[in-house]
Amino acid sequence: MGRGTAVRQAVAGLLRPDQHHLRLPADALAEAFLGLSRTAARTPGEEREPLPAEQVVDLFLHGAVTVPPGRSGSRSG
Repeated sequence: MGRGTAVRQAVAGLLRPDQHHLRLPADALAEAFLGLSRTAARTPGEEREPLPAEQVVDLFLHGAVTVPPGRSGSRSG
């Protein structure tokens, strides 16, 4: 098993206990999270710093849009 596979399986393992709350399977979300974290950590030029790990995790878990007061986070409303 390669290092990347082991890391993906470890991340999926962290997500699996909450699978009933997740929109996608834990394995798919682990792959998406690792892709996001790799991309966010790269600095293509001197014009920006990479995103801190806390911001990458927050973006992954909560998305890019804030929810106005009085509205639920669901897309059906």
